[in-house]
Amino acid sequence: MNVTGLKLTPFTPQLMSPAARSRRTRPALSRLPGPGGPGLHRHIVTRPTGGALDRHQRVPYHRWMPSCAELFISRSISLLSEEYLNNLTHSLGAVAEADVWWRPNEASNSIGNLLLHLRGNVTQWIIGGVGRRPFQRVRPEEFSARSGATAQELLKPLAATVHEACGIIAAQTEESLVEPRQIQGYDASVLEAIYHVVEHFSMHTGQIILLAKARSGHDLHLWRPPASS
Repeated sequence: MNVTGLKLTPFTPQLMSPAARSRRTRPALSRLPGPGGPGLHRHIVTRPTGGALDRHQRVPYHRWMPSCAELFISRSISLLSEEYLNNLTHSLGAVAEADVWWRPNEASNSIGNLLLHLRGNVTQWIIGGVGRRPFQRVRPEEFSARSGATAQELLKPLAATVHEACGIIAAQTEESLVEPRQIQGYDASVLEAIYHVVEHFSMHTGQIILLAKARSGHDLHLWRPPASS
């Protein structure tokens, strides 16, 4: 199947600058004298007995150091908008149009069903749940469909949904990641919602890869060794 004409534009996250994110989310830390100079903020770690460590035992902490929140956000965006969508594009390019809606049995889903389901999940959990934007989803229809759109017609709106969701993820901060949400009847933090969508997308991408290999009989060559230094 030819899906090479479909261009998936990589999502470019508009992350807050480290300085802006730090000002917004971090409490001010006292400046303490020490070998690191005045530009470093320092934590004082206490001994179990309650005594403060001397200045040579303090662990320096640079206020502009990337936080775990920033790493989590950027990696989540990279996986969703680049790695997973690219794997789907390559997988769909290996199968015939008839294979998009093929299913091994009634207890299983077709590639088409899984693409519909991925879009529905991202829509509900990130766009509606995390972003609190209006959304529409009829989940049973994602699994009941037996025919319909082509691979390109399914992949293009999925990519658009993922890119919108990544914009919402990029806007999160250390504070907002722990905010509560209720999504699909579940109580979850924003971080848990994003984590769920990333692992859910990974699981179903793997199923689509397996179906594409089974139907095409080809190695999709999705993995590449890291470039040697």
